[in-house]
Amino acid sequence: MSSHKYLNWQNLVIMIVFVAFAALAVSGLMRKKAALAQATPMPQPPLAVKTAVVNLGVIDRSVPALATVKSAASIVIKAETAGKIGELKYREGDRVTVGSVLAVIDSQEQKAQLQAARARSDSASGQVSAVQANLRALTSQLDAYQINLDYWKTTLARDEKLYEARAIAKSALDATINRHAEAESRLAALKSQVSAQKAQISAMVSQKDASVKDVAVWQARLDYAEILAPVDGIVSFRMQEEGNLVQPGVAIYTIEDVAMTRLIMQIPQQEAAGVRIGQAVTLRDGSSNGFVVSRIYPVQNEFRQVIVEASKPGEVSGLVYDMQIPVHITVESREGVIVPLSAGFIDFKAPEKLQIYIVEGDRARRMSINPLLRSNNGNFAVSPELVPAGTVLALGNYLENVRLPASFSVEVIR
Repeated sequence: MSSHKYLNWQNLVIMIVFVAFAALAVSGLMRKKAALAQATPMPQPPLAVKTAVVNLGVIDRSVPALATVKSAASIVIKAETAGKIGELKYREGDRVTVGSVLAVIDSQEQKAQLQAARARSDSASGQVSAVQANLRALTSQLDAYQINLDYWKTTLARDEKLYEARAIAKSALDATINRHAEAESRLAALKSQVSAQKAQISAMVSQKDASVKDVAVWQARLDYAEILAPVDGIVSFRMQEEGNLVQPGVAIYTIEDVAMTRLIMQIPQQEAAGVRIGQAVTLRDGSSNGFVVSRIYPVQNEFRQVIVEASKPGEVSGLVYDMQIPVHITVESREGVIVPLSAGFIDFKAPEKLQIYIVEGDRARRMSINPLLRSNNGNFAVSPELVPAGTVLALGNYLENVRLPASFSVEVIR
């Protein structure tokens, strides 16, 4: 029992000593904290910063794309007659104007057929002329034959009255009747000849017209021996050589129509939502060169991308057809005070806000604003009512700015 009591008293003494030391430590800490609270803080040295003066401007947000350069149309020039190619004047890269002779096809068969058709046409024309002259001669006799018939008709009427009055003999009346019948027969025969001549002329005129059309057909085929450029353009492909035999429909050239230059782009679905007809398209050098979105295809390609076409009239210097170039479609543009990327930062506690430090004299103060637009290069456009043009902003990187207080002294580095 005595040994246990000794141990209990020993533990109690240790605990009392420990509590005493703890109380002394807490008391000392409290006194030190109170002393620090009453002490005058040491002034912080000014922070050296670089600055930038912001001004009004315009920034854009764009959608990047890879564009394929195309002409207004690729036109395949084909032979329209059979024969041997006698002349090919142009090669790839050559410029042609509308109406230029691209190729000449030597066709002896067409020439022979044209000569034969002309001979048939001339023969038919001569026959028609001869028959028409004969018709005119026959027609000129109709009046004389009609007058003769009228005369004998009057004479017959008179002789019939005389015969009834027994003034002439029956033989005289019969002679008049025979003369009247003869006059009728001659006039009817003449009219029949005139009708037959007219029918013959009609048939011969049809034959003549057919021969004239035949001449026109062979002349057209012969004219097709000269292949002309349908548009102003550039030869992109020459498929034949001089001396080759061709048939109608055989391709000879491909010409790029230079009336318009097109850019064909494929845009991911998530980016294409903001693309509209009429938006400007900038090239790799940052210039638009007049290209605007002219068509958004209603179907997607095999990669479920939206096909967008931009165009401008005429040619564009430095662009080669079927080459691919990087472009940007400007989907949004805003005017305001431009804050460079190095003068602002985003605090992820408020990601919709832009944080900046405005420098006024030797002080910098933090300001939180809603930007109007952020460009692809990270610059911001803000309202001039919030940040007037000419405002001085502190520059720095993100981590430095996040760690800075809301306001601090600065020393501007010139």
